[in-house]
Amino acid sequence: MDKRLHFNDHLTESWATQIKDIVRRTGVFYDTEIVAAVNLLDGYLVQGGFGDDRCLVLLDGNSVQGFAIYGFSVTTIGTFDIYWLAVDPALQGRGLGRKIMAEVERRVRAEGGQRIFLTTSALPIYEPARKLYLSLGFVQVGLLPDYFRTGDDLVYYYLKLEPQHEHCVNL
Repeated sequence: MDKRLHFNDHLTESWATQIKDIVRRTGVFYDTEIVAAVNLLDGYLVQGGFGDDRCLVLLDGNSVQGFAIYGFSVTTIGTFDIYWLAVDPALQGRGLGRKIMAEVERRVRAEGGQRIFLTTSALPIYEPARKLYLSLGFVQVGLLPDYFRTGDDLVYYYLKLEPQHEHCVNL
């Protein structure tokens, strides 16, 4: 990873403001989704966290490059969900979404996660995101027709996290 880029899992007011701007500028989210993201981030700042959910911010210095919000599904054993993933539109296509997803996976594994689920839209504008998920080993496991709006289906993805084994060297 670029030496200037780093992750932080603490959300500051400045970073929340930048994330809200990224969500607005992506051009893929409905107004209701933007409102939900803004409310979620404002709630985080007021409450000092997301409860069982986590926010991961990719930074270049103090400039937000992208983020993910994910969390442990409390009614399961080892299941995590990714709720939000976005990269600054001016920086898309540079592998930053891949870096964020790899770090989310690393952190989920560190917490004993066994699987990750995520959803997205089936609209053509989401094709780059769907290609990213498939390239990272996610498998499409479902589709809910007309979920977001008529003609806008929800696509379910699943990634099974295989146990990491330490390599042994026979002497």
